[in-house]
Amino acid sequence: MEWLFSSVRRAGLLGFLTLLAMSSAPTTAVASPAGGSDPPAVTRRLVHRFDFEDIQKADWSHVFEQAHGLPPQDRFFTANVDDLRRSDGDWSLRIDILGGSVSYRTRPEVVLPASVDSRFHFAGDVRTTGLDNAAARLEVRLVDGDLLDRSHAAGMPDAVESATIETFVSEPVRTADAWTNLVVDVDTSSPDCRAVGEDLRFVVAMQVVQPGFDEESAGRRPTGREPRIEDVSGTVWFDGLAIWQLPWIDFGTVGDAGIVRLPAPVDLRIAIDDPIDPVPAVTLEIRDLDDTLVERRSIRALSSGRPVVASVRPDRPGWYRARLVVEGGGGVATERTSKFLVLPDARERRRNGSPRLGYAMSDWRVGDLSRLADVLDELDPGIVEFSIWPVGNDEIGSTDAINSLKSTLARQRSNYREPVLAIDRIHGGLADAARIAPTEVRAAVLGDDSLVRDSLESWFDRFGTIVDRWRIPGSVRSGREPVAFRELMQVLIADPVLSVDRTPGGWSPPWADEPYLLATDDLSASAMTDLFDDDGAMTGSVRIAPPPDAWRPRDRVDAMARRLLTAWRGGAGQLILPWNANRGPDPAMLASTGLAPAIAGRRFGGVVPTTSTANCWIATDDRTAEFVVWSDRVDQVEALRLPVGVDRVELVDLDGVVRPVMTTGGMLDLEVGSTPIRVRGISRLTANFIAGLQFDTSGVDLAAGPGTVELIVENPGDVAMEGRLTIEAPRGWSIEPREPRIRAAAGGSARIPLEIRWTTPPVPGEIRLPIRIAVESEERIGVEVEVPLRIRNDVLEIRTDWALTTSAVDGRQGVVVSAEVINHGDRPLDLQLEAVAWHTGRERRPISSLGPGERAVRRFHFKRSLERLAGTDIRVVITEIGGPLGVTTLIPVSGGSRGLDTALVDE
Repeated sequence: MEWLFSSVRRAGLLGFLTLLAMSSAPTTAVASPAGGSDPPAVTRRLVHRFDFEDIQKADWSHVFEQAHGLPPQDRFFTANVDDLRRSDGDWSLRIDILGGSVSYRTRPEVVLPASVDSRFHFAGDVRTTGLDNAAARLEVRLVDGDLLDRSHAAGMPDAVESATIETFVSEPVRTADAWTNLVVDVDTSSPDCRAVGEDLRFVVAMQVVQPGFDEESAGRRPTGREPRIEDVSGTVWFDGLAIWQLPWIDFGTVGDAGIVRLPAPVDLRIAIDDPIDPVPAVTLEIRDLDDTLVERRSIRALSSGRPVVASVRPDRPGWYRARLVVEGGGGVATERTSKFLVLPDARERRRNGSPRLGYAMSDWRVGDLSRLADVLDELDPGIVEFSIWPVGNDEIGSTDAINSLKSTLARQRSNYREPVLAIDRIHGGLADAARIAPTEVRAAVLGDDSLVRDSLESWFDRFGTIVDRWRIPGSVRSGREPVAFRELMQVLIADPVLSVDRTPGGWSPPWADEPYLLATDDLSASAMTDLFDDDGAMTGSVRIAPPPDAWRPRDRVDAMARRLLTAWRGGAGQLILPWNANRGPDPAMLASTGLAPAIAGRRFGGVVPTTSTANCWIATDDRTAEFVVWSDRVDQVEALRLPVGVDRVELVDLDGVVRPVMTTGGMLDLEVGSTPIRVRGISRLTANFIAGLQFDTSGVDLAAGPGTVELIVENPGDVAMEGRLTIEAPRGWSIEPREPRIRAAAGGSARIPLEIRWTTPPVPGEIRLPIRIAVESEERIGVEVEVPLRIRNDVLEIRTDWALTTSAVDGRQGVVVSAEVINHGDRPLDLQLEAVAWHTGRERRPISSLGPGERAVRRFHFKRSLERLAGTDIRVVITEIGGPLGVTTLIPVSGGSRGLDTALVDE
C-alpha cells in the first residue's frame, strides 16, 4: 500500500501517517552510481522483474491511470504510466508529487520469496525533474511472511511495518531530467533473517522523500534548528525495476577477530552462494607479510550459502593474508581476502610500569564485547581504551550497553590493564534531546544541559571504581575549564585523570591532567620529534595512527615501529594504537605486539654507536635490558657488530620468532634490515656502561688545532669499577694515553683527558674511535665499541665543486676544482689551500689576510680525463700559515658530464 506524508496542508495527519508508514529507519544505505553497478548478467539470476508495459499494474498498490481533470482522491501525488519518457521498453511509471513524501509499495497479494544467506540487488532507473529539495530512491524491506499475512488478516494499519526485519535503501537522487540507475544491496545473512527461514519475503517500494523523511518515519524529533523546505511539485519516472540474485562469498575468520596464538589453528569460514554454478571451483591461498606464498589448496564448498570451515596452521607466527578465489557460473573469477595475526606460542610476561602499550577501540557493538575481551586476553596490552558510545549502538537505549561494557572493563582491570573511556561521542537520542550533534562533546561537557549532565553523572557513578582515566576532545579554543565536569569526576571517580586531545600543532589546556596527542597516519617518525617539548620529552598519551593503507604491509610495519620507538624515547606514558576489530588485524599491529615485550614498562637507556644508517637503542629497567636494532636502508641488509657482554643471546623478530645466537668475545655479529629486531638476554651492566661512554660534547675544535678532549666513563653498577681502555687511533693520528686506566665508584663517573694530534687536519663532522673495554665490576665487561667524537669547524665555511674543462691549446680534457672559503672568525687569517687528486698531482693556492666575514675563491686545474678521476675523492686541505687552524674537505668525483659553475670558479 502507499503511505503519504503531507507538509503544511496535512499537519494534523502527519503524526498519524508517519507512524503508519516507516517507523524504523533503514539499517543500510548503499550508494548507487549512475550507469548501474550490476555484475555481468551471466553471473546473476533474475528473481522478479517489475514491468510497466501495457499499463501492467498487478504488482503495485494503485492503478497507474487516472482520468484527466479528476482530483487526486486525497493522495498527494498522481501515478500514471508514460510512453514518452522511458529507459527500458515502451512504458515507464510517472509520479507527479503535490507535496509530502511518497512510498509506493507492492500489493499485499504479491509474494516475493527471499532466500536466506544470499545477496540480492534491487535495481532500476530513475529520472526526476522539478525537484529542489525532495529526492527519489528505492527501498527494499525483508519481512516475516507469516507475520505479514497474519497482520493483514488482523487488519493492522501498517502490516508491512510490523513484519519488517530489515530495511535497505538506495541513495536518494535528483537527476536533472536525466536517467540514473539506482541499486539497493540486500543481505539476507543476518541472524534475524535466518530465524525467519523459508518465510522470508521482499516488499519493495518506489519512493520520493522530502527532507527529514527518515527521522519522521522513525518517530524521532529532527535534530536541526532550521526550518525544512519541501517540494510541492515535481515529477519522477521509474523504469526497468528488477530483483537479481547475485553470486555471494562470505569469507573471514571464525570468532576470534583474526587473532590466534600458536599452536591453535586459524579457522576460516567460507560460504558461497552462486546462483548459476552449484559446485564452483574454490582455491585458498595464504601469503605472509612479504606476499610470499605459504600455502595453496582447493576447497570443496557447495553453492548453498552454508558455511564450511577451513583450518590453517602456519609454521611460524606473523601476519598473514588469506585469499579465496572462486570460479563459478559464467567463468568469472571472484576474489575475497581476509587477514589474520598468529601470535607466538610462548607468551612473554608483560611489565606493568610506564609506558603502557595498548589499543583504542572507537567502533564496538554490545554483542561483540565478550569476543573482544577474549581477544584482548590474547593480545594482553597494558592499556585499553573504549569509546563511550559508538554510532553503531544508537539503536539501543543509552543504558543498555553499560552492564556489558562494565563487565569488559572490569575484566581488563583484573588483568592489570588500565581501562580508559573516551567521551568522544554521546548517544544519538540523548543528543537529539539536548539539541546538539552527537559529536559535539565539547559543548556537552561545558554546557549546563541537565540531560547530558545526568547521563555523564550516571556513567561516572557506574564506572568510577573501574575507570580512572577519561578522555575528552580538545581544540585551540579549550581555554575554558569544565568546572562542573571536573567536580563530578572528583566526587564519583576514585583517582580521576582527565586527558584532553591535542593535535600536532595544537594547544593543550593547562587544566588538563595530561595531554592526549593524536598523531595522524601521515606523521612520520622524524616529524614526531617536533611534538616533544623543549627538553625533547613527551608526556601523557600519544595515539599513533597506522601508516596509510596504500603502503606495502612490510613498510607499514617498519614505519609504525619507528613511530612507536620515537614516542617511547620521548617519554610518552601511554602508547595507543587505534584498532577496529571488525576489520581484522592491521599488519601495523606487528609493531605493537613485537615491540611491547621490549619497551613496555622499560625506559630508554641510551644508544649504542653503530653505522650512520643503523640504530641500536637500549631498553632497560632495574633488572634486565634489551637492544632494539634496525637499519634506515629500505629493502637492504647491513652488518653490525654489537657489544652484548655475554656468550649467548636471543634474536626476536617482531612476529615473535626466536633465534638463539652464539657470540664471540662478548660481541654479536648481526645482519639487520629495516624491520626492528630485539636482542634479548644481553648484559644489562654492559649495555648501561656503553650508553654512558662518550666524549665530551664540545669535541675537538679545528680552530685550536690538535689538543685535549675528555672521555667520560660512567659506572652504572652498584660496586666500584676498575679496568683499562684501549683506544685505536685513526691513520695519521696519535692519542695519548693510548691505554688509559679507569676507576669509578659505584654510580659515579670518571673523566679521562686524551691528547690528540694529527699530521693532516681531519674532515669536520663525526669520527668514530674504536675502543676496547676490559673492566671489572659486578661482572667483567670485555667488549669493543666505536665511540663518536665530534670534529668542529666553527671558523671556516668551505664550499667546493668541480667541473669539466677543455684546453684551448691541445683540446685535452681536464677537471677544474673550485673552493670558496668564508671566514666566520674574529681575526684575519693567512691560509694555504692544497688540492690533491688521486695519481694526478697536487696544487697549492694561498689566501692572504682573509678578514672576518670575507670570502675568497681559488681554482685548481687538473689535466686528467674524467675517466681517470671518476669514483675518487679530490682532497682539499686548508691550513693556517703560522697558526693552529687546519681543516680538510673531500670532493667526490662521479662519472658523466658536468657544466662549469662560474659562480664558484671566478676569482
